[in-house]
Amino acid sequence: MAVSGPIAVPMTHPRTLPRLFEASVERFPGLAMMLEKRGDRYEGTTYAQMRPRVHRFAAGLLSLGLAAGDRVALVAEGRNDWVMAELGILYCGAVNVPISVKIDELADLAFRLRHAGCRMVIVSRSQVEKIRAMKRELPDLMLTIVLDPLDAYDADEMEAAAVSARGESFLADRREAFDAQWQSVAERDPANICYTSGTTADPKGIILTHRNGQDAVLRLIEAELASYRDGGEHAGLFPGRWIPSVVAVLDEPFTEQNHLLNSTLKMVRGKILERYQGRIDELYTPQGRPILNDRNRAAIASLG
Repeated sequence: MAVSGPIAVPMTHPRTLPRLFEASVERFPGLAMMLEKRGDRYEGTTYAQMRPRVHRFAAGLLSLGLAAGDRVALVAEGRNDWVMAELGILYCGAVNVPISVKIDELADLAFRLRHAGCRMVIVSRSQVEKIRAMKRELPDLMLTIVLDPLDAYDADEMEAAAVSARGESFLADRREAFDAQWQSVAERDPANICYTSGTTADPKGIILTHRNGQDAVLRLIEAELASYRDGGEHAGLFPGRWIPSVVAVLDEPFTEQNHLLNSTLKMVRGKILERYQGRIDELYTPQGRPILNDRNRAAIASLG
């Protein structure tokens, strides 16, 4: 696992998910953020292309009355529009409640929507009928937004494209209000409510804040490494000495340009030690050993 050098990363703004996305757009505008299969090929959407889509959708949600702290369920297959919808929710300061499309028992789905108090639900075409069948049981639900076009809509339904069209008008007239809204989101604000499976009792809603979202990246790395250690799912696949005991996160890549890779794309050990010896030493201190340390958090934030 690569390590980060002893570079101070200034954090002048809250490390929220909208701000991390904005930082990523500025840093990697032309890189593919998403790949989506269309026909027999995958087509990319860059960070710069995704940002206006997110802004329009978020502004459309604001124009419909979505407010900070409101809960919005997202019931759709993985796709570009799923990411657009989640970021749109978060830009409003609202809370995303992602729900698996594999939940077919209407009572289980209704429980999650009702328990979270969702004011809106965003669905794909394949999930619309589930919501139509239960919405009378959901007193807080005021609007269903459908990511795909339908032949006909109920009075409390709207196509996502129409939401984005409203957002375009909102941004033209009230851009400052939009920016003030997403910039007001704080690290401690709830970003996500994830529900447990509910196989032994009613599902439990787990609240993640914007700060938790960054920590989740580090916890995923930690869990992946643990799976290769004794007792883990992949134990024995690699010699134990190959599994890192400590981890530092890079805030820059290894490249030929910074001389950390040679012309055959192999790491240059001497240069890496010269550049990062101080950071490596820090990993073996009480402060640096846990993966959830301030230096790793700062590097994750700088990477966006």
